[in-house]
Amino acid sequence: MATVQLSETQQAVKQQCRDFFKMDDEGRKKYSRLVDEMINAKRTRLVIDIQDLHGFGGTEGEVGSDLGHQLLLSPGEVTRFLDESLREVVENRDYIKVNVEPSVLRVGFEGFFGKFQVSPRELGAWHLNKLVALEGVVTRTTSNVAKIVKSIHWNEAKNSFVERNYRDQLNPELDDKTLPTVNVMPKRDIDNNILRTEHGLCTYHDMQNLVLQERPEKAPVGSLPRSVEVRVEGDLVDSCKPGDRVRIVGVYMPYTEGNREFKTILVASNVCHMNEKDSDENEPLPEELKAIRRMAKKEDIFDQLSAAVAPSIFGHEQAKKAIILMMLGGVEHNIGDHHHIRGDIHLLLVGEPATAKSQLLRFVLKLAPLALSTTGKGSTGVGLTGAVVTDPETGEKSLAAGAMVLADRGVLCIDEFDKMGDNDRVAMHEAMEQGSVTIAKAGIHATLNGRCSVLAAANPVYGFYAVTHSVAFNIGLPESLLSRFDLLFIILDDRSSQWTRLVADHVLQNHRTGQGVTIACEADGDSAMNQAPSSSTGTRKAISVYLPHNPYEKKGQKGRKLISIDFLRLFLTYCKKLKPKLTEQVCL
Repeated sequence: MATVQLSETQQAVKQQCRDFFKMDDEGRKKYSRLVDEMINAKRTRLVIDIQDLHGFGGTEGEVGSDLGHQLLLSPGEVTRFLDESLREVVENRDYIKVNVEPSVLRVGFEGFFGKFQVSPRELGAWHLNKLVALEGVVTRTTSNVAKIVKSIHWNEAKNSFVERNYRDQLNPELDDKTLPTVNVMPKRDIDNNILRTEHGLCTYHDMQNLVLQERPEKAPVGSLPRSVEVRVEGDLVDSCKPGDRVRIVGVYMPYTEGNREFKTILVASNVCHMNEKDSDENEPLPEELKAIRRMAKKEDIFDQLSAAVAPSIFGHEQAKKAIILMMLGGVEHNIGDHHHIRGDIHLLLVGEPATAKSQLLRFVLKLAPLALSTTGKGSTGVGLTGAVVTDPETGEKSLAAGAMVLADRGVLCIDEFDKMGDNDRVAMHEAMEQGSVTIAKAGIHATLNGRCSVLAAANPVYGFYAVTHSVAFNIGLPESLLSRFDLLFIILDDRSSQWTRLVADHVLQNHRTGQGVTIACEADGDSAMNQAPSSSTGTRKAISVYLPHNPYEKKGQKGRKLISIDFLRLFLTYCKKLKPKLTEQVCL
């Protein structure tokens, strides 16, 4: 293969990449140590913090000329030379006795990407051929396929081997001198001699496509979540499954498929799993942490928390306390030989119409950091758990996640639960008890995580609750499903004049103190309330514990404060991270 002549700019970038691995970090060679750890652990990808690239190299006094900015704007060129420099570093280690294939070693990136850290909804034409970081939920994955990168052919007439390298149009290293190759194996050489392909000597790379969808709780109200197709190769294959919340760093590239118009895809260089411990989005500030601890020491803390749940709804004190317990959850345990005890609490509200069941569900959707909603008639068993779908273009079967998988470690709100078909409700049994979803269809057998709390609301069979009959008669749900709900509340409509007057007074007070909704704020009002306060900039102010004014204060209750929804969300999120232990003294 002929050597491509590099320009002066490319040579300068290549030298900067070589010098980067020799950079001394506070008296120790940081990436020299990381390379040793990578080789000893038999890994093939070195993850580089992009903050270490900012300010390294470039022209002094020229903004945007350092290696970090060049990587964001021209990722293919910089990544190409970083890969080559990494291979040179590994090959020059005499004490490392390991046979490393040069084409296998790759670099990945992590860290803070600033304006290049976006969601699938924010991706645009400006991001094409740029390095971006996307956060979302994996909704679909394809099976692993092999891609040929180098073929070996035997020329019997000349008694020699011939090799050929292949580059597709999704290779970030392409430029005006390095173009895609034709992915057709040669049958004859230039002298018309027959070439026999030696498939055992060819080099292949693993490849997999997946679909990354924006987080459902971040999608604007009334809009479908956006998604983007992602390609992972090498060691990143099978690094995630449907339902996983990940942060993927890669190059957003256009490509064509046949005679059709071009499409876009994200070619990943690093996949990082996101969980509650790693996320700093809801991490309390020092003053907020002090307020949480002071609040936890109060004797009436449970009553104050429940009073902050849907304060616009009159009554339902016990149901509101149950919602607090459901959002806190229990402690998940794995005991002995694969014996699992779930920590999710399931709650069922059965009541007559016009008893504010749907409003309670709506409040939980706004309060919980991760919550999805669905209805009985609009849901199927496949939509709740998962399915095997067929790609209409390639005909390949892939795994798609359902609502209970996407709500993993969150809350799934199901309204009109009684309207759901019997066959669809059966699909929920395993997820509610075992916290997993097993799919065995079309030759695909997989188990996905569905560890979510279910908050369901249903009406009685005849539209009203017959107090003279049993609970099972009024609900009309099978015992096998009712046994999976930890808490069951019967909500009756009290028709007495005294109760009606109290409810009417509370409703009128809501209208007096409520803020009118305009057309401008109608589109994004719920979306703003549904999002937790962001701390990505590090400059957010501390959340106030109480509202400055209690709009639901009754006569004779002067001075009673109401916890703000932001602090309630922060308090519950922090408490859920704690893992209390049950001692023998408590059990007595």
